[in-house]
Amino acid sequence: MKAEDLLRRQEQLAGARATWESHWQEVADYVLPRRADIVARSTRGAKRTEKLFDATAIHANELLAAALHAMLTNPATRWFDLRLAQPAGLRTDPAARLWLQHAADMLIEAFTESNLAPQLHELYLDLGCFGTGCLYVEEEAGGLRFSTRHPAEIFVAESAHGTIDTVYRRFVFTARQAVQQFGAEALGPRLRGAAAKTPDAEFGFVHAVLPRAERGPGKAGNRNLPYASIYVSVDDRAIVSESGYHEFPYMVPRWAKVSGEVYGRSPGMTVLPDVKMLNEICRTTLRAAQKAVDPPLMMPDDGFLGPVRAMPGGINYYRAGTADRIEPLVTGGNVGLGLEIEEQRRALIRSAFFIDLLQLAGGPQMTATEVLQRTDEKLRLLGPLLGRLQSELLRPLIIRAVGVLGRAGRLPPAPPSLLGASLEIDYISPIARAQRAEEVQAMSRAWEAVAPFAGANPEMLDLIDGDRLLRHVVDRLGGPAGVLRSNGAVAKLRRERKQAAAGAIGGGAHGRTALAQDLPAGLQALLGEAGGAPRGANGGRA
Repeated sequence: MKAEDLLRRQEQLAGARATWESHWQEVADYVLPRRADIVARSTRGAKRTEKLFDATAIHANELLAAALHAMLTNPATRWFDLRLAQPAGLRTDPAARLWLQHAADMLIEAFTESNLAPQLHELYLDLGCFGTGCLYVEEEAGGLRFSTRHPAEIFVAESAHGTIDTVYRRFVFTARQAVQQFGAEALGPRLRGAAAKTPDAEFGFVHAVLPRAERGPGKAGNRNLPYASIYVSVDDRAIVSESGYHEFPYMVPRWAKVSGEVYGRSPGMTVLPDVKMLNEICRTTLRAAQKAVDPPLMMPDDGFLGPVRAMPGGINYYRAGTADRIEPLVTGGNVGLGLEIEEQRRALIRSAFFIDLLQLAGGPQMTATEVLQRTDEKLRLLGPLLGRLQSELLRPLIIRAVGVLGRAGRLPPAPPSLLGASLEIDYISPIARAQRAEEVQAMSRAWEAVAPFAGANPEMLDLIDGDRLLRHVVDRLGGPAGVLRSNGAVAKLRRERKQAAAGAIGGGAHGRTALAQDLPAGLQALLGEAGGAPRGANGGRA
């Protein structure tokens, strides 16, 4: 691949994205002003909210981003687990379950040690505003480093299956940063000269990541990996670095996607008319309120001397004997109506950003059970909306992390039983647990319906495999694998319990003594020497 070909395709992708840019700019002006650098480039450090009269959309987007972070990828809780897809018999293998739990623990630890949390929050803000986000995952000293890229930087293309497999990112480096990243020998004479004289001068670069078309099965090295990584200097129109990736390093989730479009659509786009209307109504209502509080004055043209003093305590002089007075101008504006329309628009904006689902509303007499039930119901309503985030963000993120940490030797070696087995990602975030809770509640209702009949005929319970039922409930609710014993350990425990019960029922001193040895020391002191009957308070047999 030549530099000219890569730059030409980046320009083609930029032309295909041009229709989105004005839309992004308008939405960002009202929803995410600090990222409103799509078409209009603002000076760094300049004010971004000068033309806004209401910040409801900004606050709603921030609440949505915080809720997504807390309910999907909360760094303080375990939000995913690993499990076996096939074969099903390995799911109860203690060695396999412990390895899966330990590997998931190592991934969670690596995410916590990295900068994933703040970068995911920025990504969720972009999703609420632009509908498209971009997270870049890099290898760094055997660990992970994440960076959320601005949507204005990226140009994407889809595969035949509708997944994004090509990303061109256009960005700027200072001459000093370019030397640090690529080395002086890889740069052209212009950039090398700038690095020596003006190291803070900025230059354009393009990072192209795309599937490698030609791969040799016997070749080695990073230039034969599944995804090519090529950096091109825009000023020199030359390739300055070429390597590759084992996994696609860019996660590009879309909030919602229309068939035939590549970029996503957002709640901010949906509610943009209401946001603009609210901004205009607030400006009008504010002017009406100012007129009502500090109205314009009506005064005769010749009845007063000197300038009119409208400040508190001001003294105005008028000619004696005249009936002229200074009176306020009554405009008849209805400030209350304006405030009512504002609240209607605000409610629609909050609803578009799902704030009504994210915040629990209820009376003070709600029980704890009712609070949990309402919370689960609200989270289940968000489930279908967030399914795309699992497939386009969370799954490729975990796959990329497994590959990076596995090659760095930071994951434990897998037991032989797992060789060739396929793994699946099990999401155990609050939203995932709320969706699964419906299944557990259905089983609980079925048990309540069966219980009266089972009381009359206990043999009916032979139809239910209690062990499998309990394991299924723990799995659905996201319980840790270590709390459940293996099938062998359960069978051994039950055999020991049966033997102890048989020895106690068998009678005789031996059986009672064996039973007494299992009792606490305080109870053993009360037992008799041979018969094993406890003594009374007066030393006699009880």
